[in-house]
Amino acid sequence: MILRSKATTDNEWRPSPDLLEISSYQEPVSLDETEYKSKRLVKVLSDLKVAASFVNVVTGPVVSRYDFCLAPGVRSRIIVKLESDIQQGLMCRNIIIKEVIPGSPCVGIEIPNDKRQMIRLGDIIDSDDFSQSKAKLPICLGVDTVGSNVIADLTDAPHLLIAGSEGSGKSTALNSMLLSMLFAKSPNELRLILVDSKTCEFSQYQNLPHLLTPIITEQDSTVATLAWLIKEMERRCKLLSLMYQPNISQLNDFIKEKNLKGEKVYDPMWCENSAEDQPELKIVPYIVLVINELADLIPGAIVTRKKDSDTPETLIRRLTTKASVAGIHLILATENPRADVITGAIKVNIPSHIAFTVQDEKESRMILEETGAEKLLAKGDMLIKYENLNRAQMFRAQAPFVSSDEIAKVVSAFHQYYGDPEYVGDPEYVESITECESEGASYNNSIFDVDDYDFSKTPLDPKFIEVVDFARKYCIQERRLSLSELQSSFCFGYNRARKVYRQMQSLRILDSKGYFKLER
Repeated sequence: MILRSKATTDNEWRPSPDLLEISSYQEPVSLDETEYKSKRLVKVLSDLKVAASFVNVVTGPVVSRYDFCLAPGVRSRIIVKLESDIQQGLMCRNIIIKEVIPGSPCVGIEIPNDKRQMIRLGDIIDSDDFSQSKAKLPICLGVDTVGSNVIADLTDAPHLLIAGSEGSGKSTALNSMLLSMLFAKSPNELRLILVDSKTCEFSQYQNLPHLLTPIITEQDSTVATLAWLIKEMERRCKLLSLMYQPNISQLNDFIKEKNLKGEKVYDPMWCENSAEDQPELKIVPYIVLVINELADLIPGAIVTRKKDSDTPETLIRRLTTKASVAGIHLILATENPRADVITGAIKVNIPSHIAFTVQDEKESRMILEETGAEKLLAKGDMLIKYENLNRAQMFRAQAPFVSSDEIAKVVSAFHQYYGDPEYVGDPEYVESITECESEGASYNNSIFDVDDYDFSKTPLDPKFIEVVDFARKYCIQERRLSLSELQSSFCFGYNRARKVYRQMQSLRILDSKGYFKLER
């Protein structure tokens, strides 16, 4: 199966940022509040016999950091051990103590503001930070503790692991990331695969032109999708090797440069004995797979395959090893950051992590390898460890808010521009993605509806006899013939392989499961 980019009339078109709401003016943290809390902190530390002097306060939209300089001989670990006592003395909830502040000898104490400011996605999308970003796949993570926009590049991640309990703001953050990429890339440049086991989280994205498949809700379909992505990854890696390019980004730049000069780039994977003409190589789109609940896939997936290599955990591990080079990126989210969900094989290949509010220190260590996430304030408050961002050191930020109405407006704008509802097939849904093609896979129904197929209207393929001879030899050991095997062995495109497959089933050469029926 070869994935082709969807041709568009204007790849530069994007919805207007006016579709997103902008937050109204909000008063910053008052001077009276910071003075009161700094004096209160000095008194509490003095009562606890900790010699420290107040130096500075850094205010942000959700929390403010109060910096203290410890007296000579006083260790920062002392303040960390006294965290609960300091919190009790301040009569506030969930403070976080930062032992080390880069570029400063001080110790920071993060205290929630009395009034929390609202951060909207529209504020970031409409900013120069986003419009002038050089990120290949920009995602708006939010604003940091000093109010600066945090815009990351998903290709730097290159895969992202997210954890947070219900009500922590994890789902809203996922929507913000998706809309960020939609505002940056057209369907010709980005394709999405959304896995929604809850059947309601991503329902608003249905019919979006960026989708590669309809929203996936079944566990078995998710496993089949992972297997398909591995095949697509291998195909793309072979393409990069033949084109002498190190990654998809540079391959696309090469194609654009040639096209600007009026030259065409042809697909090097074309076979001379193919009945089709050598196709022109188009822009290869990025593929982003988003799974909104990993816990529904890893422990509870119904795997009917015999091989251990076909388990969801193993498939994800294989993808994360080199999929980023092929322009395939994963965003995995879960509300249950347990050891049986975020396994070592998954975590070792996903270096970028985001933690929203979790239940306890154990879950915080599972996602971040350190504590702190259990003390967050929920509603988008998060801790981030991201490759090539803040030197991969953990920092705190506030995720932006985006409403359901805003999502609907953006999806509707894309849908109106790229096609009407009856044009739903044109977003190039690849139906074979969610069909299992692995050896030993079990099928309850035939791959094709043989009873509705009228063979008399379709002539035999020129290579039909050759394919039948191949099928006989291939299936001699009770092996099942798959579409992908026909494609790779005869250099067939997907449609031609599918047609030959149906012809063999109509003539009862293959049974409903793909096994050879003649001379057995």
